[in-house]
Amino acid sequence: FSSAFISSAACWLRRQHIVKNYLNLYLRDDLVSWSVTLSPATSDNALDELEKQLRPMVSANTSQILARVQSLMPTTPPPNEASKLPLSINAKIQRLVESSTSIDNLSAMPPTWHPWF
Repeated sequence: FSSAFISSAACWLRRQHIVKNYLNLYLRDDLVSWSVTLSPATSDNALDELEKQLRPMVSANTSQILARVQSLMPTTPPPNEASKLPLSINAKIQRLVESSTSIDNLSAMPPTWHPWF
């Protein structure tokens, strides 16, 4: 599982410019619909102004998602520091797998998320 997770993260990052465009589109639509439900836009100008206000939020959220995907990738230390740091390729992924299969975490999961019901 962890190698598949790392491989999919590598694919995301290899095509980061394409993924970034899709994330921007998805997050923009989600934030616009959320904002409109809070206070409905009365005109096209109001909707355009709302989109201008949401651009920094969309950009920040997209960057944060890509940074999290990047953090899942194994890193190699610089050549001069190779002897100082051990290379733990699967440590972060292993921690995620252990957390997701923990009996304590599974018992705290909402019943609507149980796939076996």
